[in-house]
Amino acid sequence: MAWDTRKFLVVVKTYPNPSASTNEAVCTAAVDETGALTRLFPIPFRTLAEGQRFKKWQWIRARVEKASDSRPESYKIDATSIEILDQIPAGRGWAKRWALVAHLLSDSQESVEASGSTLGLIKPSSYSMTFEDKSDPDWTTDERQKLIGQGAIDMFGSRVAPQSLLNKIPVQIRYQFSCDGSCSHHQLFEDWEVGASWHSWTRRYRTRPLLEAAIRNEYVEEPARRDNLYLWIGTHARWKSWLVIGHAQPTNLDSRLRLPLE
Repeated sequence: MAWDTRKFLVVVKTYPNPSASTNEAVCTAAVDETGALTRLFPIPFRTLAEGQRFKKWQWIRARVEKASDSRPESYKIDATSIEILDQIPAGRGWAKRWALVAHLLSDSQESVEASGSTLGLIKPSSYSMTFEDKSDPDWTTDERQKLIGQGAIDMFGSRVAPQSLLNKIPVQIRYQFSCDGSCSHHQLFEDWEVGASWHSWTRRYRTRPLLEAAIRNEYVEEPARRDNLYLWIGTHARWKSWLVIGHAQPTNLDSRLRLPLE
């Protein structure tokens, strides 16, 4: 397929991972102008120009082409072509946000799988969070080599590398959840926000138990109290396993319709 310029509403940004081609890469999920979920990869986010660094719930325009992997939603993006458009704010803006994605909500992960999709949006009926130490708390030699490699290509055709080495999250953070009470899933939580929370909050919460408690409060206890946690799920390209790639906590929910109120 040829390159095509399209608009996307970004709904997911995963935490960066080492990449042989771009030092590090972020997997992004977005909704295109037709309302279809799309996976955009790879994006060397931290080497993008300041004016190209998009946020969640922001419209962007970029050149894309169908990726070589078999997942139907996967598109390769020309990161140098990214153009930032409008941002949909939070607060009362959640009604506008949700109007653009509510049609994607599935009853369960099982129904997403049955449809043949490799991306989806669900609302779990119950959930908790676990933390497991990684076997290598710091980057391996191979990972470090990727992170300090030749760098990504910027919009001017020059190679550029991140100004600082990417922080590695020393733990695997997982959601354990049930879609409707009859199933059980235990999946990696890859959202950029939870990784950023882990690193930035270590200065505030000086012990591991306090840090884990703060993370659980933000991503489990508070959304459970408000009944407003939605999970973006997707498959890993190589292992085909399912991951929680992002989350949404819309405000002013109507608990019967699962939609925000105006």
